[in-house]
Amino acid sequence: LFDLSELYARKFRKALLENRKSIARGTQIIEEINEKNMIDFTEERAKFEQESEGGQNEEVMRQWTIRISEELNALDIFRYENTKKIKLE
Repeated sequence: LFDLSELYARKFRKALLENRKSIARGTQIIEEINEKNMIDFTEERAKFEQESEGGQNEEVMRQWTIRISEELNALDIFRYENTKKIKLE
């Protein structure tokens, strides 16, 4: 669940960067991005809990771990520790 939380933190940072021009006109967009991100995280967490039977199904846990790790790697530039300037493609 920690990695899942980190994944959604990185998605949030990416969305903020993608919407930086809108943010300059007002912060309402930040609230909208945050609300959508939190809804998506809550749904994903519930799906994880259900599929993994509360963490008891080891095979499902392994599958989730692999998928989350791959997504974290894809968003590595958006980790909190990154100090380099991010350029969107």
